[in-house]
Amino acid sequence: MKALFRSAAVQAAFAWLLAAYLGATLRTMRWRHEGEAAAEAIWRAGGPVIVCFWHARIALSPACWPLERAQTPRALISLSADGEFIAQAVARLGFPAIRGSSRDPSKPERLKGGADALRAMLKWLKGGDHGVAITPDGPRGPAERMGEGPPTLARLGKAPVLLVGLAGRPCIRLKSWDRAVIPLPFSRGAIVLGRAVHLERRGRPRALARRVGGPAGARHRGGRGPGVSRSSPGLLLYGLLTGLAEPAAPLLLRRRARRGKEDRARLGERLGRASADRPPGPLVWIHAASVGESLSHLPLIERFGRERPDVAVLVTSGTVTSAAILAERLTEGVIHQFAPIDAPAAARRFIRHWRPDLAVFVESELWPNLLRAARAGGARLALLAARVSPASEAGLVAGAGRGAGGAGPVRPDLSAGRPHRRLDRGAGRPGRRPAGPEAPGRPPAL
Repeated sequence: MKALFRSAAVQAAFAWLLAAYLGATLRTMRWRHEGEAAAEAIWRAGGPVIVCFWHARIALSPACWPLERAQTPRALISLSADGEFIAQAVARLGFPAIRGSSRDPSKPERLKGGADALRAMLKWLKGGDHGVAITPDGPRGPAERMGEGPPTLARLGKAPVLLVGLAGRPCIRLKSWDRAVIPLPFSRGAIVLGRAVHLERRGRPRALARRVGGPAGARHRGGRGPGVSRSSPGLLLYGLLTGLAEPAAPLLLRRRARRGKEDRARLGERLGRASADRPPGPLVWIHAASVGESLSHLPLIERFGRERPDVAVLVTSGTVTSAAILAERLTEGVIHQFAPIDAPAAARRFIRHWRPDLAVFVESELWPNLLRAARAGGARLALLAARVSPASEAGLVAGAGRGAGGAGPVRPDLSAGRPHRRLDRGAGRPGRRPAGPEAPGRPPAL
């Protein structure tokens, strides 16, 4: 039985099931956040960062790392057989693994790849805006006691340590050494972020260990609180179903490519994998469905080039014909990509790579997962030349705003006769109007 469980096919199946369950569950949970300011300062500053949470909270941990705007992560996972399918699962959730763990002092003859993992993590941290997620009491405990690994990595990598407490209620508690927490759909969750700890190169690990007591379990009081985000049942169901169906997307895209409806060489773009680098500086993303919408906004794109040469422009469309026409008509420097499918992971990958400052949606080309990912990534949203019914307007206001992680409601300005509509009101602050297009063909101020 153990040999069957450790087979590659069985572990891959377990990994897919675990990733699908956690991805759907974490999206349906109602989250309360504390101490977000310290973490946001780390995400904005860039550079290396180490994020620590207890081993029992691994299943909750993807919720604390905003992939769209934070450093690119790696997760330290042990070389054990259990660690193999966990590594595959967290990779599917956006956290590729670095394998290895510290050696058990009672069994010095068993090597666990700790030295290799340390070298790999140091190389990763020194490579740019990168982060590492670590469980300081893993992989075998003792539970909720800090070892010497994270402080050593922090000193050598010259990276701040962000301490995170995670909780969920109701939840399942396993009878494992760490009493692991398995979250339940539609439950309540709490994320408590401590102040970042900076260790001197010659500092002692105990200085960090003293700071870890707070996140041991992140007491979770009942109630909703101001930081909790909720989505409408329809959007939750949509996100759940598209997330479960997403593994079948490559097969369907290849089938469409055989029928000439997709560009076989650029199928990765449809899954959110960019085929071009993001240019430095501000970036505006203009998304149009097909040929007509794409061509109607060429004057706006050209005006960007004339009046705001410092702003990069990314144009996405969904058809092979529109891509061929735009390749001939777009001015030099404008980037074209196929629009990603509206699935949670594809949308996150797309936004995480391009990090748009402004996302402009043309006509009624509105996709919930893309809207939520763009909003969560910090982009301002605009809707141009749209015709939206009152019922759809109400759904957009409720759904996009509630799904933005508590950032505030998204309220379109659907005044009669206006050719463009705003979907952003400055992160929910009343009275503040965002920078956006003031008239057709006029580039927004960033």
